[in-house]
Amino acid sequence: MYEQPYWISGLTVPDVVSYLSRRGLTCEGPAPRGETMDSWECRAPSDAEGLQREVSIVGRDAGRVRSVSARISREGDMPSDEAAADFLGFVATLLYEGAEPARARQWVVENVSSGGKLTIGNANFELSSEERRARVLRIVSTQSRQAGG
Repeated sequence: MYEQPYWISGLTVPDVVSYLSRRGLTCEGPAPRGETMDSWECRAPSDAEGLQREVSIVGRDAGRVRSVSARISREGDMPSDEAAADFLGFVATLLYEGAEPARARQWVVENVSSGGKLTIGNANFELSSEERRARVLRIVSTQSRQAGG
């Protein structure tokens, strides 16, 4: 059905879960997502500043990851650029085939307030703001959109 794989090559759910645990995030899942995908939801306890850190992983069979979405928010107020760059930059350094962690982190730091898009290896990175209270980083397989969403 698909001509090319729509997974982030070299990235598995256990890799992501283990990596996120370094920052105190705990993951739950899998939960069914549509007919062919599963999702894992990861969260860290709110900190003294009221910052909430969340990561959603979408994939299949725990062995393949299609996307990783990280979100940092604060009730009633946008998190600082510094806090957002720190957390989202950390998530951007996930290791996969063709990853460039230093380049990904630097791009997040430089674009956290303005947003933007970048492709590194077989992953698309997209930074955005959400309702003036959250910053979001999405990392998605470069083949996902061409392969049916």
